[in-house]
Amino acid sequence: MEDLHMPVYNRKKLQWKLKTARIVDKEWLPLNVVTTNSNVLVLNTTKNQTFTVHIVSPEDYDGSSHQILVSDPLAVALLGYSRGEDVECELPSGINRLKVLSVCQLSTGEVLV
Repeated sequence: MEDLHMPVYNRKKLQWKLKTARIVDKEWLPLNVVTTNSNVLVLNTTKNQTFTVHIVSPEDYDGSSHQILVSDPLAVALLGYSRGEDVECELPSGINRLKVLSVCQLSTGEVLV
């Protein structure tokens, strides 16, 4: 994992996530959990800014507005969290506190707010 190009803070969080992760069949995963192909409304409480990201796999990435790759540090930070949860992520501006406001699973079209 040392060759990943991400801040040490995010790398340690990723290592913890991988260590504690459980494999769940997608049909049993709650719809309000951030996964690949989720459209996520996020509040950066550190900067008081709201933004939307669409987390995609490399084969689905087309450069559309709001798309980020599943390997992006922000996507890695959000994966597995659900609506209402707080997440910390190191961005270029430093460690930011984020809140997941809503999650839309684009494969189902369902939005949970």
